Amino acid sequence: CINADTLRTDLLLCGKNEQLAPSLTLADIYDPPCSDSSLLAHNSGVEIFTAYKDSLDDSFNRKYNEKCLAAASVESFTVEHNVSEYHYTLYYYDQAGNLVKTIAPAGVNPNRNSTWLAQVAAKRLTGEKQVPNHIMPTVYRYNSLNQVVTQRTPDAGKSSNWYDRLGRLVVSQNAQQLIDGNYSYTLYDPLGRITEVGQKPQPTAMTQTISRSPSALETWVYDNDGSNTLGAEMVTQTTYDVPGEDATACVEALRFTQKPYTLRNRVSYTRYFEKPAYTYNGTRDRYEITGYSYTTGIDYSYDIHGNVDTMRNLYGTATYNPMPHHGNNACKTIAYTYDLISGKVNQVHYNPGQVDEFYHRYEYDAENRLLNVYVTDHKAFIGQDRLEENDASYKYYRHGPLARKVIGQEKVTGMDYAYTLQGWLKGINSTSSRPLNDIGADGVGGTGYPNQFVTRDFWGYTLNYYKNDYEPINSSVKPTFPEPNYKLEAPNQKPLYNGNIWSTIYNLPSRLQAFVWVYGYDQLNRLVNMDGYYGYSSTSNNFDNLVRKDIYKERYSYDGNGNIKTVLRNGSSEAYLSMDSLTYFYNANTNKLNYIRDRVFGSTSHTNTYGATTDVKDQAANNYTYDAIGNLKSSVWRGPSNINWNVYGKIEELTKPATSGTTAQLIHYYYDPSGNRTGQAMRMGASGANFNYIWYVKDAQGNTLATYTVT
Repeated sequence: CINADTLRTDLLLCGKNEQLAPSLTLADIYDPPCSDSSLLAHNSGVEIFTAYKDSLDDSFNRKYNEKCLAAASVESFTVEHNVSEYHYTLYYYDQAGNLVKTIAPAGVNPNRNSTWLAQVAAKRLTGEKQVPNHIMPTVYRYNSLNQVVTQRTPDAGKSSNWYDRLGRLVVSQNAQQLIDGNYSYTLYDPLGRITEVGQKPQPTAMTQTISRSPSALETWVYDNDGSNTLGAEMVTQTTYDVPGEDATACVEALRFTQKPYTLRNRVSYTRYFEKPAYTYNGTRDRYEITGYSYTTGIDYSYDIHGNVDTMRNLYGTATYNPMPHHGNNACKTIAYTYDLISGKVNQVHYNPGQVDEFYHRYEYDAENRLLNVYVTDHKAFIGQDRLEENDASYKYYRHGPLARKVIGQEKVTGMDYAYTLQGWLKGINSTSSRPLNDIGADGVGGTGYPNQFVTRDFWGYTLNYYKNDYEPINSSVKPTFPEPNYKLEAPNQKPLYNGNIWSTIYNLPSRLQAFVWVYGYDQLNRLVNMDGYYGYSSTSNNFDNLVRKDIYKERYSYDGNGNIKTVLRNGSSEAYLSMDSLTYFYNANTNKLNYIRDRVFGSTSHTNTYGATTDVKDQAANNYTYDAIGNLKSSVWRGPSNINWNVYGKIEELTKPATSGTTAQLIHYYYDPSGNRTGQAMRMGASGANFNYIWYVKDAQGNTLATYTVT
């Protein structure tokens, strides 16, 4: 047992430094009865003051509101100012956020008439509509998937779209196709990739029921009795994944084998059929386009990285086909080699091994910027010093932009580039034609002049934005680009800080002394005036006495949509300044030009020494006509003409009278599957078979590599 008398009384719980029940005195627990009277008095005073303050605030607010709300019956405050807003584009949206209508600026008619505004207020009260008199609307309509099903524009009329059950656009019809009974169609493969597009006539009207049924849509697209009455035209076919058949038009040396393992999910070949032939497919019980009837085609081969390493341009049977007039040389092959790390093109081989073979080789710096371009027409010369020609060389500033370009193996010209701090181009070469003022000092001999064997500059070009927009890093350099703005007349001193060019200087000593062009713009940054000044001194490389000249003077005005309304344009002869004083007239509520009047001071048509090739002459009304979608069809001014357009919006054929400069009266254009123009046939005369031919070979980016002419 434990003796209670021996228990310790100073033990603490859990190590705490206080006892569980500390000792308290009477003073610790006793509170005198009057100790909180001062606190209660203070709180009561605060409550009374707050209530009084709130009553004063309420009284003031009530009296203020009563007075101010009643002021409308005793006071009148009117503000009037000129409207400075004059250019609107209106946009209308539905509740799903889709754009359903736009009004072009020329079609907006704001009405601030008091009577009109009163009518608006009255109609709002009754829930009625008061619609502004806007014109030139573009209207869109959507289906439940927010896809455009119809579109109507001021110039192109109404176009309609139909979608398949997967929501893909399969058929469309514009206003001109509606008149002609044609439709545009699109076919897809099982992976949803486009395999064929074209235009075909079809008497059966397209409906959403047909477009959403795969079998009905297939029957509608392939409807053809073999007579080509319902055959498609302007067809572009695209094949993926599988190698194509080697074109028999290619000589054996130009044929290549596509690598199947690099074709997966890539375009293998494309074909464009201007007027395809058809062959009956008994298995599918339908007529299908015959492969050999293509107009143009392109075959592709890829390396393992997906770069096009070889492509073949094919030229087939086409209307006015130039191939039979060139030995049926209808195959042009282009091969590429690449840098494996950067992917840059190292070499381009054009038609290797043939009489027209040509080779390009490219060199780059460590930042993959082009340094040198070498060319040769012998494959064995590639990479051989002094056997291939250095066609161009390039140098760059340390921060990246192009600094200098030299053209030709014999250095026929060197072009130096200068930039402002914003990176805007300041000039090419220099304002002066003197070599010592040139950035690169082309043609200057002696120590310290590395470009002494480069031909001296024969032209210079300068852009001015604002005062002191350019300063050379080396302040000791003579002024390469002297500033003319110190000497210009005050109205034309308009420095611009938004990137617009306020003046340019051209210097072509062999043809024209240095000429300063000063430009003016409106608030929408449209060019409205141009004046020319002489006064440059090649001796001082400065503008000592600028004098404004009226030659080449130009003035422009525009409507709200940016269409030109008037043009005043002087010629190059001071004795015959008046060349054009043009007024443009458009079809009502459209952007389509109807005719141009050329009249001096708006009175009578003027005559001068400028010929029809350089001067727009006076025209009668309805000089220009258009098809239903706004494409230009004819112009009466220089004789009756007619323009036919393909479904892709490109000119297919042009007929016109013989004019100065060319006697061609029919020009037929044809294109590759990518839409690039690849040739034209020109009939020299009103009829017959006297044709001249031009055809082009394009690279993978659509750049022209070669041009062939057959007469």
